[in-house]
Amino acid sequence: MDPEFKSKIKARANLKKVTLRLSEGQIAAAKRIAAEKGIPSQTLMRMWIVEGIKAQGGQSL
Repeated sequence: MDPEFKSKIKARANLKKVTLRLSEGQIAAAKRIAAEKGIPSQTLMRMWIVEGIKAQGGQSL
């Protein structure tokens, strides 16, 4: 198995699922912005959450 692939699998094991309730408009906007950037919408939303935490003086993630 490719070492890079193995490290990605291991990193995912540390992630926990979270459910958020968003309006259809919010989801559509996030998907549109993500498509424009060429990244998955869930990745974009995770990036936004990390940026928000850092902006509020949160710990280094």
